[in-house]
Amino acid sequence: MTSLGDQAGRDFLSIESNPPVSNNLSEIFSERFAVSISTKKLQSRPTCPFDFWRLSLTGSQFEIGQQLAEFALKTLSMPPQGEDELSAAEERSLDDIFKTYCSTLSQRAEGVAALFADRGLKGNRYSLSIADQPPPFACSAASFASPPSPMLIRNFDFTLRSLAELVGMPAAQTRPMVDPVVLMKIAPDVGRQTISMVSMDLFVGAIDGINDAGFCAALLSLTNENAIPKTPRFDRFDELSIVRILIEQCASVSEAVELFRDLPKYTVFLPCHYIVADRHSDSAILEWDDKGAHIFQGTRGGRLVCTNHCVATPDAGIKTTRQSDNTGSVERYEQLSHTLQDAPHDRDAAWKAATLVRLNAFDAQADVFGGTLWSALYGLDPPSLEVRVLGQADDGIGGYNSVPIEYLQHGSPRNA
Repeated sequence: MTSLGDQAGRDFLSIESNPPVSNNLSEIFSERFAVSISTKKLQSRPTCPFDFWRLSLTGSQFEIGQQLAEFALKTLSMPPQGEDELSAAEERSLDDIFKTYCSTLSQRAEGVAALFADRGLKGNRYSLSIADQPPPFACSAASFASPPSPMLIRNFDFTLRSLAELVGMPAAQTRPMVDPVVLMKIAPDVGRQTISMVSMDLFVGAIDGINDAGFCAALLSLTNENAIPKTPRFDRFDELSIVRILIEQCASVSEAVELFRDLPKYTVFLPCHYIVADRHSDSAILEWDDKGAHIFQGTRGGRLVCTNHCVATPDAGIKTTRQSDNTGSVERYEQLSHTLQDAPHDRDAAWKAATLVRLNAFDAQADVFGGTLWSALYGLDPPSLEVRVLGQADDGIGGYNSVPIEYLQHGSPRNA
């Protein structure tokens, strides 16, 4: 395993400036819309299977929105979104649900919209999509008490094919759907600080993450079957938005359960469920269907395992899954449960458990096709994130790069 320290990053980019203080957007734009972005590219295609960035954002929520849009447009060359321009009714619907359920993201979206306007672009201010197609195939996660800090470990498993390759189209020079991946640290002047692993959408696409209250959440799919994306809705949150909203808003599992029950939700691509945990050693699995939200509450201080079959939804547990399990979900669930039951609850045991259920990311010819793209270990008190990212092939076995641990200072949301 390789360590990716500051000296190992490629193409270091640091754009530092002081945004002008003004409530007049025309005055800001006249100063060339200066924003402050601190980024570092830790690995690059084609040497590695996907680009991996570390991104740190600070300032007001409005300024953080500007920075996200700047990073998407300038650094990632996100295509203009003119074809995705929303109708007035669609924009009002999005404004309403974000202001109701996550006002910090509503403020952040104003910054995205302002930078788009300055560049003569139009589009959905609540989405900075950097992928052809949304979320994942198979993942594994577990939370457990580990004095002095509870932890949550997760593997993120996904294809490294492009959308074109998956549907049998010519795909020369086409990047994987998951590319790029961003380790994003946000420290706003007002609101919760967060660290998250982001892909597919810079604005809402947190696949897993933690906030400064020591609350952590991760997304896992409930199927790996091919799916056709549904028509987007603008009065509900899709499956990729949930983790971002939870870590922006919640300080505990109980708060997350309450908010999850209340959120208007729909599935745009693949049904997902979510594992959440907090620094008090509480944990839960959150699921929903057309009958409403379903919650499986973990035992305080105990372990809670989550893979790719329903746990909380009635009549949809392991027994049902065994009959049609093509993801290895039950096998990984039982292996994680057994490993964590017999092992000491420490960081080494967590990494060992994650390694045991990693999926091979290379075929027999050492060609990349998918698997565990990263393993993330979240410490909940103090809040921290340690990541090991798929970096290269070694005789058909995935090699993982270790990223230095990121920390957050535990505390309440910052006030104006």
